[in-house]
Amino acid sequence: CTWVGFIDHGKMVAVGPMADIRGRVVSGRRIRIELVENSDAQLRSASELVQARKGVLAANVVGDHLEVTLEDGLEDDELLAHLVRRKLKVRSFAPVSGDLSEAFMRLTTAGEG
Repeated sequence: CTWVGFIDHGKMVAVGPMADIRGRVVSGRRIRIELVENSDAQLRSASELVQARKGVLAANVVGDHLEVTLEDGLEDDELLAHLVRRKLKVRSFAPVSGDLSEAFMRLTTAGEG
């Protein structure tokens, strides 16, 4: 199965290949960043540092890591180099793909709140 459809209150709100549907509702690219030291204070500080970087749309602390949304013009390696230059000890740095439940929540009234 490579195609999906979402129905909201009896109306088809989206239909197409899974990648296309995810791409329609998720803006920017997302990166998951784990730090060697992941205390609340360190994560908040890193989030503020990342958020101030041009090309970053959002930087949020999610549990024990950061999730960062990037504009298309900012390359992943540029952000990683920025973090290293600022002396942040990065344990992992990896892309995050939006899942179908996220797409469903954004496309239907279930996502309103």
